[in-house]
Amino acid sequence: MERTYEKYIVWTDSVKALNAQDELGALQLKYDDSLKTIQEKDDKLSGKQYMIVGLCTLVVILIAGLLRSIPVITLHCAQQKAEKHHPDNQRAQRTANQIYPKHIGANETDSR
Repeated sequence: MERTYEKYIVWTDSVKALNAQDELGALQLKYDDSLKTIQEKDDKLSGKQYMIVGLCTLVVILIAGLLRSIPVITLHCAQQKAEKHHPDNQRAQRTANQIYPKHIGANETDSR
């Protein structure tokens, strides 16, 4: 009887070991699959991170260019305004309007 009990203990231990081995194998597969998924997501995130950094760099360059061009545009607008209101320019415009009226009756000498 004692011998049968020892064989039973050995058999149950071996069954437990096989079950543990199966569970370990299943957990190892899940672990490997999880590592693969993590690596894929990490690769995607790295790509997106590079894209975000590139786009931010582009935005900074565009903003710097815009800020640098504001004084040039302001100066150009001021010059255009000054030229428009300059007395010589107004006189030339009146002369051009008298010679080439924009519409009939624009010049007092044309309307009869």
